[in-house]
Amino acid sequence: LGVTGSAGATVEVRAGDQPDGDLDSYAVVASGELGSDELTFDEPVTTRYVLLWVTGLAPSDGGFSAEITEVSLTPAG
Repeated sequence: LGVTGSAGATVEVRAGDQPDGDLDSYAVVASGELGSDELTFDEPVTTRYVLLWVTGLAPSDGGFSAEITEVSLTPAG
């Protein structure tokens, strides 16, 4: 999964099968820090819905922030 954005901010990638499920119904399939440009899955995931959950903000002038500029999924293979 390619994710670009604010270096230092952290995210979880969650996968689920229901668009209206609560957060716990989406399993965490990857996590990491933005700025590395790529998050990897421990194993291939088949899902219909993907949720990118921001779990931590990066320090910035006057506080904290996170900016996600691009998300791209790459099929296994």
